[in-house]
Amino acid sequence: MLSIFAITRTAQQIVRLRAGKDEAKSASHFLAWLSTEKLVILAMLADAGVEALILTRAVDKEDVASEDLPFLLRGLMQRITMMFVDGGAVELGHTKWLLEALRQHPVIVYHRGNVKQLGSYQGVPQAVIDNALNRMACWARV
Repeated sequence: MLSIFAITRTAQQIVRLRAGKDEAKSASHFLAWLSTEKLVILAMLADAGVEALILTRAVDKEDVASEDLPFLLRGLMQRITMMFVDGGAVELGHTKWLLEALRQHPVIVYHRGNVKQLGSYQGVPQAVIDNALNRMACWARV
């Protein structure tokens, strides 16, 4: 997540400098796809990935006791429920960082003659955060 702003600027440069080439088409597709909500979802997915990695590291040992698995899984479920169902993700990790970064440094994307703003000085709208949390809550329930 920390490099999303550099990735966005790089994609704009690719579109400009490599016009008509496959890489410019791919970068253009990425810029058209990009939105504030998708960035928030990506940050939440990064946080979910950290939680999955914690579980993976805990069980990726030859001496892990099988009776510990329910405890470890319950811990994962409690954390992702707190993050995505109860909305705690906005105060943690990648999601907190991104929301603050989009408030302090909104990104302007020029694409196909249009201007798209990612974030704002007023912060990411609560409706955008709620939509992202709803999607991640569905994932948490699965």
